[in-house]
Formats: sequence, C-alpha cells, structure tokens
Amino acid sequence: GKIVSKGLLSSYTKDIDKVWKDIGIDEYKRNGQLQGFKVNFIKRGSDFEKLGLRRGDILKSVNGQELNSYNAAFSFYKEMNNIDNLTLGIKRNNQDMELEYEIR
Repeated sequence: GKIVSKGLLSSYTKDIDKVWKDIGIDEYKRNGQLQGFKVNFIKRGSDFEKLGLRRGDILKSVNGQELNSYNAAFSFYKEMNNIDNLTLGIKRNNQDMELEYEIR
C-alpha cells in the first residue's frame, strides 16, 4: 500500500470542483444496475494519477462498501476526513484488484 497525506484528501473535501478538474467519471452499469463508476479522464500529474488510478478503471468499492449508488459514493466522500485506511476495489482490464492506502 501507499501512504497518503490527510492534507491531500482534505484538499478535495474542501473543494469539490477540484475533484472534477482532476478526474472524470461516468456511471458503470450492468443489466441496468449501477455497479460502480468508470474513470474516463485523469489529469496528468493529479493526485488521482499519483494514487495509481488509470483511465478505464472501474471504481467498484471503497473500504468494502460497494459503489452501487450515488448515496454510497457521497457518504464515503463526506467521511473521507475521518478515515485512516483506504482500500479502492477496482476492475482494470477485466481483472478485479485492490489499491490500498494508509492515510497519515
């Protein structure tokens, strides 16, 4: 896992517009059901790129909570300043994998 500073996360929680300048996502659905969010843009050099996310990744879960609704995504976003560990469940090139981070 990588180490991520709390300051990095708080910069995104304080300014949601910064999120949308650095990453673009779309709904990822199967059989009409939201199964996560597909990354269709990552700004070069952004914190999202440094976290190891890539264009084409599908974000499926955060800390074990499936991203099967906007409420799930936003509830995590609101709690981001209170977490010490972050595990992103993603699908990349049809393979499920986890990206793990320690937040200090």
